[in-house]
Amino acid sequence: MGGGTALTSLTVTGGGIAIQGDGVTTVGAQIYTGPVSIGTGFAVTTTTLTTSGGSVTFSGASSTIDGPGGFKSLVIDAGAGAVTLDGAVGGTTALSSFEVTGSTTAINGSSINGSVRTIGEQNYFSDVTLGTDITLTGSTTTMHGTVVGGGNSLSIEGFLGFGLGNAVFNGLVSGLSTLSVINETTINTTGITTSGAQTYGGPVTLLATTTLNAGAGNLVLFGDTVGGAFGLTVGGTSN
Repeated sequence: MGGGTALTSLTVTGGGIAIQGDGVTTVGAQIYTGPVSIGTGFAVTTTTLTTSGGSVTFSGASSTIDGPGGFKSLVIDAGAGAVTLDGAVGGTTALSSFEVTGSTTAINGSSINGSVRTIGEQNYFSDVTLGTDITLTGSTTTMHGTVVGGGNSLSIEGFLGFGLGNAVFNGLVSGLSTLSVINETTINTTGITTSGAQTYGGPVTLLATTTLNAGAGNLVLFGDTVGGAFGLTVGGTSN
C-alpha cells in the first residue's frame, strides 16, 4: 500500500486488520487501532511499515501484532518519528524478527507470553521507553539507543525451543525497577541503573567502562564470567 505513490497518512480501526502485502508507505502518520496480522499474503515473509515524516502508532492494548502461520518479520521505519506499541507484539504467534527505527519506541503492551516475542533478533534503532513491566523474548535483543524504564522491569528471555535470550545495550539504561537477562549480555555504555536487582544469567562482555548501579542493598548477580578490557564499577551488592 502506497508502494507507488506514498499515502499522505493512514488511519485504520477494526476488529481485525490484515496487512497482506509487503508493506505500507506514507508521508505522515500511520495509526492502527485493533488487532493487526502481518504477512497474511502467502509469499510475504517481511512486512515493512514506512513513514517519511510522521509516527507509527498501534493504539490501545487491543492493537496487538501477530504473524499468522509463523516466520513473519516486521520492520517499522518511522525515520525521525515516534513509534508506539500499546499492544503485545507476537503474543499469540511469535514473529520471526522485529526491527524498529525512530526517535523513540514506547513499549507499553504485555501478554501472558510477554511484550515482544520473536524467534530471531529484535533491533531497536531508537531510544526506548517502557510503559509497564516488559518481557522481550528472542535470540538477541539489541538496544541501539537509551532505555528509560519509568519504574518498570525489563526481562530478556529466549524463545522456547530455540534458546538464546542475549542482550546488547549500546545506550544508557536508567529508571528500571529490575533487569534480568537470561543469557549473554554485551554492555557498550557507561551505565545501567535500577532500583532493584540486576541479574545476568550468562557471560557479560564489556565494550566500555561501565557502572552497574542497583541501589543500596540490592543484588547484582552474575551467573557466568565477566570480561572485556574496560573498568567495571558495581553499586549495590555483587554476587
